[in-house]
Amino acid sequence: MNSIEWLHSSTNANCNSPALAPMLQGEVLDVAATFVATAAAAVFEVVRLRTGKSVVIRLLEPDDREALQAYFEALSPAARRNRFTGASHGPSDRDLDLLFRSSADSRFAVVAVMTVNGVETIVAEACYAFDRATGGLEFGVSVHDDHRGCNIGSALLLNLERLAAAFGARHIFGDTLRTNNEMQALARKAGFAFVNMPGNWCERRMMKPCLAALGTMLGGVMPGFGATAKLSVA
Repeated sequence: MNSIEWLHSSTNANCNSPALAPMLQGEVLDVAATFVATAAAAVFEVVRLRTGKSVVIRLLEPDDREALQAYFEALSPAARRNRFTGASHGPSDRDLDLLFRSSADSRFAVVAVMTVNGVETIVAEACYAFDRATGGLEFGVSVHDDHRGCNIGSALLLNLERLAAAFGARHIFGDTLRTNNEMQALARKAGFAFVNMPGNWCERRMMKPCLAALGTMLGGVMPGFGATAKLSVA
């Protein structure tokens, strides 16, 4: 058990986000806006870290482009390799365009933001893709080298599980390099299982059924749904 305190308030996570404004048509939401609105409400939270500092987890917004690009450029080569499962200088302009477009295809990005030296700074990010046909929610996540060991990664995975439950996903999965011991340890601690990737000996797939994710979210209130930790503790 770590010392992250959940300060999530769903009443503050709403359609006021700039990312949602272009998608709202009067009082009626189209399919894409409904998806984003669900994501915004499920994602938004303020997390108090064991260092005493707070980090805000929220959807990526249009004004974040320059900050997100700077975030990826500031990662160490090893961190970028782990994030993109291979040598990389970070996402291309086209990749960034895909991140910042509307979520009609059920893809979106989340950032963790905190104040560093008086400046609001992205210290972690995660990208998700929900496949309605299979019920699978795929994820990729990274935490800046200077902000590891503060349980930000654990907070993002817990955030992911709540999001999966909100979407009615059947399972959560993500791929990681076999050499990425830090990510594997984080996922294992969060209850993910690992399977080998046929024809790809460099990577392993992390998987977790969403019944287990729902059990984490409900704090073990429902019999057979897993963890007994309280909702306010990550």
